[in-house]
Amino acid sequence: MARSNVSPDVATRAQPPTHAMAVHGGVGDASTTRAPSATRYPRSSASPLGPELSEYELARLENIARNNVLLASLGLLAPPVPNPPAAGRTAAAPKAIKRAPSSPLVRRLTRARAHDGARDGADTRARAHGPACEARPLDEAHAHARPDTGAQAGVVFEDSAVLCHVLRQRAREGDANGAMPDAEVRGYRRCAHLPECVSLIMSKIYALDLAPAHACERGWLVAAAGEKGLVEVYGALPSSHADGASDQSTSEGDAAADGEAEHARALLSFRAHAGWVGGVQLLPARASESGAGGAALLGGWLLSAANDGALRLWDLRSTAREGASVGMPRLVAEQAESHSSKGIFAMHERDARVLTASKAGSVGLTVLAPDGRLRAARVWASACGGGVVKSVAWSGADAAHGLGPETFAAGGRAGAVALFDAREPTERAAARLERTHPHDVHTVRWQPRDAGAMAEDGLAGEGGWGPLLLTASFDPSIQLWDARRLDAPVARLEGHVGAHIRRQARIHQPVFGGCARIVATGEGAGALSVYCAVPGVAEFGRAIGRDFVGCEPSTLAPAPGASGVVAMAHGRTVVLLEPSPCATASARTWAAG
Repeated sequence: MARSNVSPDVATRAQPPTHAMAVHGGVGDASTTRAPSATRYPRSSASPLGPELSEYELARLENIARNNVLLASLGLLAPPVPNPPAAGRTAAAPKAIKRAPSSPLVRRLTRARAHDGARDGADTRARAHGPACEARPLDEAHAHARPDTGAQAGVVFEDSAVLCHVLRQRAREGDANGAMPDAEVRGYRRCAHLPECVSLIMSKIYALDLAPAHACERGWLVAAAGEKGLVEVYGALPSSHADGASDQSTSEGDAAADGEAEHARALLSFRAHAGWVGGVQLLPARASESGAGGAALLGGWLLSAANDGALRLWDLRSTAREGASVGMPRLVAEQAESHSSKGIFAMHERDARVLTASKAGSVGLTVLAPDGRLRAARVWASACGGGVVKSVAWSGADAAHGLGPETFAAGGRAGAVALFDAREPTERAAARLERTHPHDVHTVRWQPRDAGAMAEDGLAGEGGWGPLLLTASFDPSIQLWDARRLDAPVARLEGHVGAHIRRQARIHQPVFGGCARIVATGEGAGALSVYCAVPGVAEFGRAIGRDFVGCEPSTLAPAPGASGVVAMAHGRTVVLLEPSPCATASARTWAAG
């Protein structure tokens, strides 16, 4: 119902008579209802509206009165509501708007449908393990604060959530996962007993690493890094350990009820660099830092390199308890002298020697001291002919195969690949490959084979195969090279990219999933492809399995050791995969054609 804007006395005088005359026009004329004229008042000082009203106000009120008469004749005018006297009217105080309390991003369980129960469980675990095990909030200022070595001087540190996670896993003393023979592996399947990791602060993950939380390899630490220098560390425990001390976000019953996977808890979330992170590696703390008889603590250190040109070493066992860097791990060392402030595209550490690939076209070597100091050792100025270097990797081979452990490969601009021996005093490359791919080489990987593994496969000795080098670019093929014979690739791996794709728009990094297989993804396929990497057999270089995953993962990271577990990142999610015994083990897998 419409309500009149005129005062009660005026509305009373403007009431319509008891009848109204309807006028009907002929064909084509609209039917109208003519209401009696509204009461008009003389525009003089004797007007009931008062002498203080102007001509405009009088005309306005008369117009309102006429409109009210018409509305009343149509039955649309509500009875006038008496207003309180003007003298006693006071302006009502505006009501305060109740805002929901702001909740900063918390490094805790990520399952939205079970936050209440998960919060109770987290509180119970925090009380059981003491205040040092409690995950701290990650507020906006903390997430975007640039780390500063000097800013952490004098800061009090406490045991981190990573340390508590590792110690809990060590206390369980579970049996190790049985290593699956490489010859039986035909594909990969999702680890049903391990939760997925979902980042709350990153939309894309560029770098990934995986390490066992303890020697039993039942629980894993996952380090993920990406845009804006952000780094997260997760603890993934098997669901069979979902007890009072578990780090899972939901109970087994809840996960079984809705059919969704659990989410691993983010143990640490912090901004490690000012630019996007190109590489992260989980390292065991050295003997002088690990204590407890000098035994190395898995997951003790984290090495990171980023587009800001810095290489940083973090102690994951302790986090700041107060100050501007609260919740951040202790920054042990920083080295930013190798590449003239140019960004670092990739990194690889082995045996306390760190290689960094720079946008300036150089490769730097940094030595990691037992006490955590980072010392810039040397630089190869034009590793790939002067263009950007996008990938670098140590060979890991032994002298029996023609290449020592000091050999490394670098790949970069326009398909250039170079092999170097770090023992040589000059910057001259031991071998160079030009135009291996039509585009930039973004991935170089060496086959992880030691002398024992190669002897078992009959690959050692004179006339045998040398170490295999994998190269990948934006084209739809992956190439394998024998380091002893670099005149041509020994195999080209195809089929992991959609048939209609000629040049991939994003970087997809293949990895060696053990000594005998290669795991790869590609654009337009939505599958995880597995290739045989055993030279001399009939299936060498061929696809032996493809698992449909429903997405296009861009980053893969194999677990060390013989477990065969591979971490796969897609967007902000990390999923752990395990080898499947044959191509028919899963409905998602089909045999290669």
